[in-house]
Order: sequence, then structure tokens, then C-alpha cells
Amino acid sequence: MRLAAALVVTVALLGGGVRGGAVAGTAARTLFVSTTGSDGTCTRAAPCATFAHAYRVARAGQTVEVAAGAYAPQSIPVDPSKTSLSDVVFRPATGATVVIGCPDTGTGCIDIFGSHVTIENMHIASLPRVNGYPWQGTVDTERGSTDVTLVDIDAGSLNAAASNLTVRGGDWGPSIDPHNMRIVDECVNCTFDGLFIHDFAVAQGGHMECLTFDGGTNVTIRDSEFRSCADFAIFAKPYGEINGALIENDVFWNPRGFDQSNDIKFTSDGGGSCANIVIRFNLVSDDINDDCGNVAVVGDIQLARQQSCGPGWDANLFVDVQGCGVHARRVSDARFADQAAGDFHLLPGSPAIGAGPPVDFPGTDKDGHRRPAGARPDAGPYEAPAPPRPKGIPSRIPGWAFTLYRWLSTPTGRRGERPAAAPKHLPPWFRAWQAWRLELERS
Repeated sequence: MRLAAALVVTVALLGGGVRGGAVAGTAARTLFVSTTGSDGTCTRAAPCATFAHAYRVARAGQTVEVAAGAYAPQSIPVDPSKTSLSDVVFRPATGATVVIGCPDTGTGCIDIFGSHVTIENMHIASLPRVNGYPWQGTVDTERGSTDVTLVDIDAGSLNAAASNLTVRGGDWGPSIDPHNMRIVDECVNCTFDGLFIHDFAVAQGGHMECLTFDGGTNVTIRDSEFRSCADFAIFAKPYGEINGALIENDVFWNPRGFDQSNDIKFTSDGGGSCANIVIRFNLVSDDINDDCGNVAVVGDIQLARQQSCGPGWDANLFVDVQGCGVHARRVSDARFADQAAGDFHLLPGSPAIGAGPPVDFPGTDKDGHRRPAGARPDAGPYEAPAPPRPKGIPSRIPGWAFTLYRWLSTPTGRRGERPAAAPKHLPPWFRAWQAWRLELERS
């Protein structure tokens, strides 16, 4: 019986365990793609020629290593067998530069119809200049695709129609009209994190923005930079519905001086609706139009005059321009590290320090540093470092010290009379810690 069972297992492994060219139980095996390959087994000795064939051959969780070189346009096809949340991962070989070519239209240079796939560190080819303006081709995710991740892609723009889409990092731009980035209704649970989106120019007389937001649900755009966007940086004009959009810790900056209407515009002119829109802790060099639903705009630093504010505006800082909204502050100088060079980190003494709302703020800033560093969060995308902890203060503070500190820092008359100073005979570290806490609260 044992011999018979062993024969059955052997036959199954040799004959019945093959699916799409991969042997069952070999999910960890790396597949290979090369410019000199042919679409066969995708081994190192016999690499595939196309992403499409390698995707079909791959099993869930396998990596496809792409050799250096210039490739024709690539696609990820629909494959009903791909149902696992363990993605097929396409990445360049170590030290390799992979350049993906484009059709003459510049669209669909990588065209993703399939699901459960990650693509990393690919470069999309540049196309001939138009009226002197450079541009790169697009990456497209198509309706019906899901669980797609793009990491550190260098492309002109992105069409985001996949659900459960994650885009991390990457260099997006330059691009020209009409090849703006686009988010559509099917983009549900989509995150765009740490993108550099830049130089979207009007080269052919058309309408242009860095990102057109036609619709979507639970869309997050964070820790990104929008630099030199013609007309708009984000133009949200839903024809259906935008339900849930979080725009936080972003920098909107226009060093090329392109004509702009707004940095961020939400409008119902398309006949659609907006709900649960939050724009918080950004640096906005132009203004914001919030004419679609009740948009919350909080903790931003704005460098341009704001014509009007809706009821959701709170604790925004306006630099040398007229502001509006609840708890708005106007200051003459935000004390940026180097505004002319686009460095909007805060210098010591900046009025933005501690100017953010005390609740409803991101847990980290654009650089990934903890927020808040002081008693309250700083306005804008960057959190200034907290004052350094003085030497001699223990790393663990006993509970009685917090109780005494709260008592000493409570104004006289609010909880009865309080001592004018700390009681005598307290250890020296307590007085140093008390002074440091007060400095944190003032910062």
C-alpha cells in the first residue's frame, strides 16, 4: 500500500501538478523575462519575452525577474486562476534598468487588465516632444482589475480604474494634454502614497491638470508632491459619486508659474456628488475650491488668498494673504527652510508650529515623523522636531510627577487655588522636566 501511494504521489507531481507551465508546490521559484526570450517556461535558461506570458505561467506569490533592456509595450491579461491575495511580483533584476516602450498614442505602455499583481521600478519610455514639451507614456489599470500595486514607477501619468489599488512612490511626469492622471468610479479603496507628480503642461491647447478625479470610493492621496500643474493640481468633477477622499500631508507648488485656476478644486458641475472629503495638513500654494459637498479643510498652510470658505474650514494658516474659516490665522512669514527652493520644512519659531487642530490629524507627517512632536500638531505637511529632551531627566517619569505637573500648570481659579511654584525638596530632574514640558506646549 505504501508503495502504491508513493507511486500515486510521484505520478501526481510529474504529470498532474502542472498548471500554466509551473509545477505545483514551487510558488517560491523565480520566473524570468528577457528581451531575448521566447514565451515558454520562463526559466533562467529559457526566459519569457512578455509580461503577459510570465503572468499566466506564474503562480500566486511568485516573482518575475525582468532583465535589463528596452521592451515593447507590455500588458497583464485577465487570468481567472489568479485569485490569491499573494501577488505575482514583477521587478527588475538586481542593478537592471528596464524601459517599457509605448504605442504612438503614448497610452497603455503597461496595460493592466489582470489582478493580484505588483509591478516595481519600471521606467516608461519618453515620446517625441510636442511643441517643445517633453512627455512620457502612461500606465493604465483597467476596469475589472483588482489588488494592483505599483511601486516606484517612472512614467508620465496613470489611469486608475482598478479597485484595491496601491501606488507607492514613483516619478510621475512630465506629461502633456490630454494625458493627465485620472481616477474613476471603479477606484475603490485606492491609496496613492509618496508620489512625485510634476510638469503637466498644456502643449496642444487643451485642458490639463495633474490629476482628474472623476469618481471613486475611499481614495487616499498622501505624502505626495504636486509640482507645476497647469490649470489644476487636483480637479474633482464627479459625474457619479466621490464618497470618501482623504488628501493629507501633500505639497502643492508651482515653480514654473503655470496658469492655474486652483490647486485643488471639488465641483458638482459634472452633475455628481461628493461626500466625506477631507483636505488636511497640506501646503497649498494656490487656493482651494470646495464647491462639492461639505468639504473639511483643516490644518493646511496656504500661500494664496482664499475667496471663501465653507463650514468645514478650521485651523488653517494663511501666509501674508487674506484667509477665512474658523480659527484661521494670518501670518506675515511662515519661516520655511527655503521656500524659493521648495523646502517647506519649518524653522524654529515658525508660527505654524503647534497651529494645527488638536484632534483629527495624521499620525505621521510627510517625512514619516511622528505627529505631533509637541503638545499640538503643526500646520502643514511637515512636523517640526520637538525640543530636545534635557540631560538628567529619567526615561520613565513616575505618575505622581504628571499629577503634580498638571496641577502646577492649571491656571489659578479653575480648580481652586494652586501653588505658585513646585513644592520644595523635589528632585532637580523634576524642575528640568517641568520646564521642558512647558517648552513643548509653547512650541
